[in-house]
Amino acid sequence: MPGWKTADINPFSDASVWVDLRDRWPISNEIVSVVYSRHCMEHFTERDLQGIVQQCYRVLEPGGGILIVVPSLEAAVQQYLRHDFSFAPRLDQTEPIAKTFI
Repeated sequence: MPGWKTADINPFSDASVWVDLRDRWPISNEIVSVVYSRHCMEHFTERDLQGIVQQCYRVLEPGGGILIVVPSLEAAVQQYLRHDFSFAPRLDQTEPIAKTFI
């Protein structure tokens, strides 16, 4: 997206910055207007998240904002119970027995 910088731990991605979010970010203090995270934070421990959120606040300019989006376990369970496997397309290609245990 124009004007946005992206971060990824994968050096083969097309991210603007390659960084492990658990480390100090190579970004100056108070220069970012918005930190946006989508389907990322749920992969970290609570301890890791404390450091990551501290990094968010460190780089945010005064008045900046944070938007964190994580998957909804409730929505996934409801879909599963309706046998709607669109949240995990590969399940639609599995044998019925696999859908019983996943």
